[in-house]
Amino acid sequence: MSPASRSTLALAIVAVVFFATFAILDPAYLTVANQRNVLQQIGPTVLLSIGMTLVVITGGIDLAVASVAAFSAVVGATVARAMGFSNPGLACGVLAGLATGAAIGALQGAIVAATAIPAFLVTLAGLTVFRGLAFLACNGVPVANFPEPARSLGREFVWPSALGDALPRSAVVVVLAVIAAEVMLRRARYGRSLIALGGNYEAARLAGLPVRRHLWTAYAISGMTAAAAGLLVASRQGSADPKLAREGGELDAVAAVVLGGTSLSGGRGSVARTFVGAWLIGSLRPVLNHLGVESYGQDVVLGAVILAAALLDRAIGRGR
Repeated sequence: MSPASRSTLALAIVAVVFFATFAILDPAYLTVANQRNVLQQIGPTVLLSIGMTLVVITGGIDLAVASVAAFSAVVGATVARAMGFSNPGLACGVLAGLATGAAIGALQGAIVAATAIPAFLVTLAGLTVFRGLAFLACNGVPVANFPEPARSLGREFVWPSALGDALPRSAVVVVLAVIAAEVMLRRARYGRSLIALGGNYEAARLAGLPVRRHLWTAYAISGMTAAAAGLLVASRQGSADPKLAREGGELDAVAAVVLGGTSLSGGRGSVARTFVGAWLIGSLRPVLNHLGVESYGQDVVLGAVILAAALLDRAIGRGR
């Protein structure tokens, strides 16, 4: 059995154990309404995790995603407000936010590709720098009072009357993004090149792959998906706060990626499995809330889950 197949099997076992445990601890967990709420809540984490998966597959990591999300949301909201939150203004705001995230990611990726500085240090610096820029961009005051059209993506549902608010609009966007990223990773030449690059950097270079270009574009995608996550949260809250995703946003993204079986050493991973990992992480916190576990205790549990997933990844990696 290949490492990817073993990762999928391990994730399936973990998912069954998690869902069974959650259902026992909270009988309402498996209801359609609860699962719909989980799907809506994990949207930003899934978007952060999509780009993180691509970066980790190359053998890197992006610790700045939550800060990039906040800064991009503030930039996008500022542009939209300057244009009176009109429909063209909202479109320009979204484009400005996405472009900001992509540019930041490309810059970090270019530094990683062109220097010997580890991605961990480059993006750790970005975590602080771009959070500070988010505060400077709005003088520490959230861009608030979004009109209803700006809130629609984060709050409205698709086909609400017939199916009882069955599917949040934001969930449709997130699921389509997961499908597109997984197809790109599995079917497109670029995605297969990322996997080859993470598996053996030097072999990929000798095979003629443009490794530096692939590196910085992977980080650019990570920045853009982080910006999308920030814009989604801002739409849901009705304001772009520089403190957005400040507490553990990147931690949840890393947890989803690791729990989904993406190898931390690169060369193996799946956006679809990351989505399942994000769903498990997103389900964990509500159940712990139901049990009365304080936020600090939840962090302990989440950290233990990440460690267990990393140990499982190491055990699978030995079987290559």
